[in-house]
Amino acid sequence: MLSKWEPSRQTDPRVRQVTWTSIPVWSLGFLACVPFLNYAVMSRRARDWVVFAAYLAATIAIDIALGAVNPDSSAGTAVLGLVIALAGGAAVHTAILYRPERKPEPYSPEQLRHWPKRRAGSSAGRSRGSWSARIRPWPGT
Repeated sequence: MLSKWEPSRQTDPRVRQVTWTSIPVWSLGFLACVPFLNYAVMSRRARDWVVFAAYLAATIAIDIALGAVNPDSSAGTAVLGLVIALAGGAAVHTAILYRPERKPEPYSPEQLRHWPKRRAGSSAGRSRGSWSARIRPWPGT
């Protein structure tokens, strides 16, 4: 039986690549960080989180610049050029990141090695003895 997070069938890698690559294009760069957020969550590597943060910061900076400049001025034209560059750069980067030959590995052996080990029979809701037995009395009492 499949868990609720496991897909029932594998998606074609090219469909996945085109779908994720299209997000920065049809959103005009406003959702440019979303494919990188998905990949960072899947891979759980610090490098992927840095890439996501960079695209998020660039998107926020361009949003602020769009609100701060007059659209009829030359600065407005420059910001529009930055929006196009962000959308195009994110689309190309996403196409490379989600290429069909690349299969993301959600959990690497190094990550699994550093995860805390659960003791047999322990759970978050279960008490491990009386709380009064774990409290040390004040010195001299």
